[in-house]
Amino acid sequence: MDLSSQKAYSLSPVSKDAMRSLEDVMVVKVLASPELPAELNSLNRYLQDLLSEYQIAGRGKFRYEFVRNLSREELFGQAHQNGIRVMRFQLYEKDQMVSKELIFGVIFEYQGRVESISLLPRMEAKLEYELTKRIQSLAQRSLPVVAVFRDSTYYDFPTRYFEQNLAANFKVIDADLSRPISGIDALLFTGTARSVPDQQLYHLDQYLMQGGRIVFLQDRVDTDGISIFALDTNVIEMLEHYGYVLSRDVVLDIFCDQRQTGLGVMANYPMYPILRGSDHPITQTSITPSSFWPVASASVADRACRLSPFCNPRSTPAG
Repeated sequence: MDLSSQKAYSLSPVSKDAMRSLEDVMVVKVLASPELPAELNSLNRYLQDLLSEYQIAGRGKFRYEFVRNLSREELFGQAHQNGIRVMRFQLYEKDQMVSKELIFGVIFEYQGRVESISLLPRMEAKLEYELTKRIQSLAQRSLPVVAVFRDSTYYDFPTRYFEQNLAANFKVIDADLSRPISGIDALLFTGTARSVPDQQLYHLDQYLMQGGRIVFLQDRVDTDGISIFALDTNVIEMLEHYGYVLSRDVVLDIFCDQRQTGLGVMANYPMYPILRGSDHPITQTSITPSSFWPVASASVADRACRLSPFCNPRSTPAG
């Protein structure tokens, strides 16, 4: 029985489903330096509790072990071989501060395939998510099919980490908007800086009208590094038709990201506000992401549009 606050040590239904999907035994190995710093004590305890819960839910098909009695060379060699990063900490020993390199990570082995994860300080809030994501990837359980529309502007930004996490949670296919959209669980529209052809817009609209689910990552303003300018596209007009209005007003916040403006000089960038999670389950444990050139938005009362905020500026009252 879990009597902890918010059932901190109970696996989510998704994690339990992942355990039930295992056809063979999954072996999990924890690599850790003998003396972990105090910053990792809480994470280490939580990891042990979670792995025990996974093992119970796995009913004999999930085993874990803490790899011990390795020399420093063997430990670092296994970590390097499995993609676990080396961390450096400042520790107080014998009345002086010393810098030490440490290893703390998890290796998953299943049906000849291997995944790994490096464990970092303050990772408790998303630890179960990260562990289950790798279990699902190895088990290759049936994942929802998501079609992704990528405009040319999508490739103006680093997307490797985003693509990796997307592929770990969904079966990803390229969206072809020149034809009717079908056979998918959702569409991810990553935004566009220009109007799409009328045929593509028509298929987007028809998919929505038939009850399809679309995630829009659509900007309302853009910048060339010198000035900002509004984007006016037929996609933005379509969103307004469905009751979701993107304002041209840029949101500024005192709680913001910083950028280096000179040698050793950091300046606040209020147009890059730091966000906090809302009460929505997707972001209630999120760790202060930044937003770049966000704009105000609002749903129109007389339209069938429902607004569910995922994140808010830190200076906005919770609720």
